[in-house]
Amino acid sequence: MSLTIAEDLKRNAPAVLDADLSLVNASRNGDVSAFEELVRRYDRKLYHVAQGMIHKHEDAEEVVQTAFLKAYLNLHRFQGNAKFSTWLFRIAMNESFMKLRKQRSNKEQSLQAQAGFGAE
Repeated sequence: MSLTIAEDLKRNAPAVLDADLSLVNASRNGDVSAFEELVRRYDRKLYHVAQGMIHKHEDAEEVVQTAFLKAYLNLHRFQGNAKFSTWLFRIAMNESFMKLRKQRSNKEQSLQAQAGFGAE
C-alpha cells in the first residue's frame, strides 16, 4: 500500500518541539516554581485573548485565573500531541465562551424579570 505525499511527510515529520515541556513535566512532579514560570510566560497573552473576547477587564482577569487553575489541576491530561501553549489557550478560550454564555443568560433573565415574564 503506497502512502500519499502528505501521509509520508506527516509520518516522517519530527515530533512537535515544545519549549514548555520540561516545565510541564516538572510541574506534574510538584515543582511549583516551574508552573509559576509557565504563568509568567503566558499570563499577558491569555489576558489579551480573553480581553478580546469578553471586553471587560475584571472578567478577562477571572478567565485567566480560572484557565491557569484548570490547567494546573489537569496537567495529567495534557498528552503532548500539541504544544502546551495551544492546550492552555484552548482552555482560556473555552472559559471565555463559558463566561459569555453566563453573561448572556443573566441578561436574558434580567430582561424577562423586567418584562414580568416568569413572575408568578
